[in-house]
Amino acid sequence: MSIYVSAPPLQHPCDSSRKERTFPSAESVHCGRLLSYDDNVLSGHGTVLAGAGLLASVSGLKIQYSQLYMVEPYKSKYLPKVGDVVVGRIVSVQKARWKVDVNYRIAAVLHLNNVNLPGGELRRKGLEDEIAMSEHLVVGDLISAEVQQIKARGQLQLHTRNLKYGKLGQGILVKVIPTLIKPQKEYMHVLFGIGVTIGCNGVIWISPEMSSDPDGGYGQDVTIIKDLALPEVVSSLVPKVKYIAFAEEENREKETALEAITRQTR
Repeated sequence: MSIYVSAPPLQHPCDSSRKERTFPSAESVHCGRLLSYDDNVLSGHGTVLAGAGLLASVSGLKIQYSQLYMVEPYKSKYLPKVGDVVVGRIVSVQKARWKVDVNYRIAAVLHLNNVNLPGGELRRKGLEDEIAMSEHLVVGDLISAEVQQIKARGQLQLHTRNLKYGKLGQGILVKVIPTLIKPQKEYMHVLFGIGVTIGCNGVIWISPEMSSDPDGGYGQDVTIIKDLALPEVVSSLVPKVKYIAFAEEENREKETALEAITRQTR
C-alpha cells in the first residue's frame, strides 16, 4: 500500500522539545496556523484554543504582547489605541459635540471643549460657542485629530487641542487598509513641499504644506489648488501611496491561495 505525503507533517503537540516554540511577532499567518504550544498563553481576537495549542482563526498579521496573542485580519475596520492620529469626516453636529467617521465600527465623538477655536484660542467654551459650532465644522468637513480616550463600550473620544490638528483644507484623500499603517514617532510629514498626514485608521491626507502661523489647526486656504499638482508629487508621492495598497491586495491573494492549499492537504 503506497502512502502519498503532500507536505511535511505538523509537529506533534506532545513533543516536549517543541513546547516553548513561538513564531516571530511580526509574522503573517493563515487561518489554522499554529501560534504556540504553551498552555499558559492568552487567546485574543482572531485566535482559538484547540487541542494542538493556540491556532489562528483568521488570516492576517500576528500580534504578540508577552503571553497574549492576537491576529488582525488583512482587511478589517480600524482598531483604535489611545494616542493614535486619525483623519476623519464630520457626519453630524449635535449638542456641544460632533460625530466623526474614522473608519471605526461606531462614530467617534469630538466634544466642543476638546477643540481649539480658529485663532488658537484656549478658553472655556460657552453658549455662544455652542450656537456657532456649525461655523467651525459642518457635516462633510475633514479633520485630523488624536484619540484621547476609549470608553468601556468602545466609543472613541477625540481631541484637536494641539495646533497641528484641526480642520483640513484642500487635498487628496487616499484610503488603505489600517493594518498597513505601522507605529511611528511622527504621522505628519513634509515631502517635496507637500504635507502628508498618515492616519492610523488607514486614511492618508496629501495637501499643500500649511503655513506655520497658528490658526487653531484650521486649514482655510481654498484659493490655490494647482500647487498640489507638482511634478514631484504626481511622479513620486502619489504612486508610492498607491503601490502600498496594490502590494497589500497581492499579499492577501497569496494568503488566500496558501489557505486553500493548506485545506486541501488536510
